[in-house]
Amino acid sequence: MTIGLKDTGIHINDIHHLDDAVSVLKSIANKLNATPIKIPKTFYGTLAELVSDGLIAPPKLDDKGQFINTQRGQLLRAANGEVAYLYIPDLENAYKKQSDRNKVHMYWCRTLVQMWQENRKDRYWGVTDTEGAFGMENGARIKLSVCQNCFQYIKTSKYGSINDFDFRLFSVDHSNKDKFSYGKKTSNESYVWTCCKCGKTILDANELEINNSETYCSDCFDIESVFLPLAKAENTKDIDDWISNTKDINIVDYNGQNALMYLAQKNPNPTLISRMINKYRFDVKAVDKQGRNILMYLVDQPKTKDEELQYKTLLPAINMLAELGITVKGHADHNQKTAIGYTKNSLVRDYLLSQYTAAGGQVRNNKPIDIVYVTDQKTGIITQQE
Repeated sequence: MTIGLKDTGIHINDIHHLDDAVSVLKSIANKLNATPIKIPKTFYGTLAELVSDGLIAPPKLDDKGQFINTQRGQLLRAANGEVAYLYIPDLENAYKKQSDRNKVHMYWCRTLVQMWQENRKDRYWGVTDTEGAFGMENGARIKLSVCQNCFQYIKTSKYGSINDFDFRLFSVDHSNKDKFSYGKKTSNESYVWTCCKCGKTILDANELEINNSETYCSDCFDIESVFLPLAKAENTKDIDDWISNTKDINIVDYNGQNALMYLAQKNPNPTLISRMINKYRFDVKAVDKQGRNILMYLVDQPKTKDEELQYKTLLPAINMLAELGITVKGHADHNQKTAIGYTKNSLVRDYLLSQYTAAGGQVRNNKPIDIVYVTDQKTGIITQQE
């Protein structure tokens, strides 16, 4: 099928600019019923132009006009809420090894802020959709590394390294595009969200993250991202890799949950738990701010239809912890609740009750009654009395 310019209804004398030519091509494509190819949105300009034209959100400044440099950093955002990736598309990049090429920015990092404040005239290309190959001025597409100053804001190995970065996954995790569907609309037409971990009210979509349909504040999401590989660990090498790639293995969440507690709850494999304790010296007796220990996190599992399978999965880890002195009789949280009160599995509950009574514990209505916490009124120190 052949379609000429006359078939589009547009006269040759009407084509004066590139936009006119694009309209002609779109018209021809429509006549052919052609399926459009998804091309990553690309925008161009100096930093000042990109900001003034509304193509990227400006950096946040304090009352004195100084850049607010938070530990989390300020992500580069396109107008639609997606992460924007900025880079300089010099032709010379194609003839350099990757480490010597221009870098990709996804944060208002020290480098970009300085260039923006100095009103530098370097022209950036920006994209919101990339698999890791970036277009150059000559049409070539080459691999670029992440800016070192930007990479320091990324506190997880989830997205790879500076030279081998998963831009697509980073975009999925950090896009604001669909966040409003998770928010609650207020009377003044604004949106608010609630963090599923700490319960914090979130007023700014830029401080919100979505993972598995759960909403997180930025702080809780950062920690969740650090812990996440532990939930997927299959062997001791995965544990070793997590240790090697994590900047702070002693990080805890808002409630004091550490990596060992997270592993026990999300991935109750006794071999992996033992690896964390014996090789990397995680304190098996540590408790969170509510007094919950690793055994409580271990048995605090979602209710399941197959209780027997869940019981058989948890039993080896429960027994391993008992050998290390972490027993149901030995500890209760600050509300005098033992691990028995945390399990939703009747078989696990019965097993823990049998351990408790065998150790001399007293039970009434299937609940321990002889563990009491006392708070010293002067020091505030909480001690256990039996």
